[in-house]
Amino acid sequence: MRAPRAGLADRRPSPPPSIDRRGRTRKALETRRRILDASVDVLRRDGHAGFSIPRVAREADVFQGNITYYYPTREALLEAVADHILAGYRIEIEKVVAGIDPVRGDWAEGLVRWLLDDAVAPATVRLSPELWSIANRHEEAAGTVQRLYDDGVVMIVRALGHDPETPAAGPLVAAVYALIAAVEGTTAIHGHRPAGDPIFLAAREATVALHAPALVSASRGLARRS
Repeated sequence: MRAPRAGLADRRPSPPPSIDRRGRTRKALETRRRILDASVDVLRRDGHAGFSIPRVAREADVFQGNITYYYPTREALLEAVADHILAGYRIEIEKVVAGIDPVRGDWAEGLVRWLLDDAVAPATVRLSPELWSIANRHEEAAGTVQRLYDDGVVMIVRALGHDPETPAAGPLVAAVYALIAAVEGTTAIHGHRPAGDPIFLAAREATVALHAPALVSASRGLARRS
């Protein structure tokens, strides 16, 4: 399975429709996107602690009032930024999952390697800890982050031809969650090492050797019981 490498900041949700169901015009939607894209840049550069509406206004080259019209407070803007980043990440996950061929024996290795390589991509390393910081302080953002993980698990299990809601899928669901936990730890432990660092490369292969067989075994065991 092959998939593109990209960091969180490189991902943007699909273009919005010209008018949404609440009647906002294309111009208003484009303004909101401009604000959110600038917010991502500020969050990546200055972190959660340095994030502010005036800085976003300067980055987006708009008046602060343009921002507070849509996002009255810093907290509201941060929660919207979390949604914006994760919406783009969900699109990338969908692309990766669409490339899974459960008949091929190497699907699990490809999935694990893509997730690990993405975890140490520069933009991901800059943004993931900031998303965790936002989630720790804002309950709504925490729910958004958790839904991303849950949705990723569901998409992977379904791509393998299984129903994640059935009790029999429990071992496979658990194996995918365990992989996600390993990936999140990869960002924290290896994210600031230089590209091609032998410690990370060795850890990546160890993670592949541990998790890929577990995924394949759980998927095949579920298929035999179906």
